Amino acid sequence: MARIKRYEILNSLPPYGPMYIPITEDGDPYYSEGYVIRFYKSDGTDWVANFQPGWTVFDGVFDFPQLDLIVVIAGMANF
Repeated sequence: MARIKRYEILNSLPPYGPMYIPITEDGDPYYSEGYVIRFYKSDGTDWVANFQPGWTVFDGVFDFPQLDLIVVIAGMANF
């Protein structure tokens, strides 16, 4: 069985399309470019998340399809 693509790490925010969703630790809006990921939903639609950088130098996305879970770690930008 072919594995379904559930996310894509983007190099930058898309210049067109729906507004990205800012993801922050405290829920405050974040309008700078951070760790940008496009998520693909099972119905064929997608959405873009812009994760505010955190306190680590590590960036990573870990997919656990059996649990329907994706874990994102957004490190410090330009470190």
